[in-house]
Amino acid sequence: MFTAAAAVAVAQQPKPTQGVRSVVEEELAHWRLPAEPSAPLFSPVELASRTRLAELAPESSPRPTTRNDPVAAFWRSLTNGRLCVVETFMAGGCCCAITEERAPTSQVYALTDREIVLLHRTFQTETQKVLAAGFDLSVAAISQLLGGALQKLGVSCRVGCTPLPIVLAALRYCGVVELPAAYVTSLEHQGRRYVALGLPALDASLLPDLSGAEREVAMHHAAGATYGQIAGRRVTSPRTVANQIASLSKKLDVHGRFDLIRYWSDLQWGSAGHP
Repeated sequence: MFTAAAAVAVAQQPKPTQGVRSVVEEELAHWRLPAEPSAPLFSPVELASRTRLAELAPESSPRPTTRNDPVAAFWRSLTNGRLCVVETFMAGGCCCAITEERAPTSQVYALTDREIVLLHRTFQTETQKVLAAGFDLSVAAISQLLGGALQKLGVSCRVGCTPLPIVLAALRYCGVVELPAAYVTSLEHQGRRYVALGLPALDASLLPDLSGAEREVAMHHAAGATYGQIAGRRVTSPRTVANQIASLSKKLDVHGRFDLIRYWSDLQWGSAGHP
């Protein structure tokens, strides 16, 4: 059982040292997306990391994604409790997540089937009200379950601000989004083992009919920043940010952040199974 004490332990997980992030950023600086969309491409280092991910999260059932897809394996490793998110950031035109490996005995952090389904359906734009009706639970109970699931993953924010690489990894696992390439590597530092995932960043220039300010706000919003954080970065007010998000959502005909991510990824990479 995942207790309150376990939740505190997750929240207190140490951040990777700057050395780990520096290695990842340096590798990303030399990593380039393919000129033409194709199946995800991997370097020799990344191929070795795929083997490590396969060890952490062996395939147990067929999925819509390619077997042994490292992005799907990364998501499985998170949901089975073997990886814990310690940092997410943007670098080298990618959205990145650094995770720390947990011991094989850390089953307390494994998500239940219900928690996994709730996250999958939430990331696929279902509202908590719809989920509550489907599971015959209150909205408050659904919110609590989602929050507990994220805590197990090492994510401390509310579900609506789940970091972009985590959302994209889950959607890739579900076979919902295409990805032209992916960066994955594993490394050791000071006796700890880490796995890093880098996915192509969303290209704001592709969003039609938006102003420059709206495109910038859309980037921050899709990445998972709160209205207050966006306002701080743009030196404006949260109310102004809220108005800009409402405006861009109306122009793009999207309803909420996860719908924006789905729309944007389809626009940039095509629908899964339909390149």
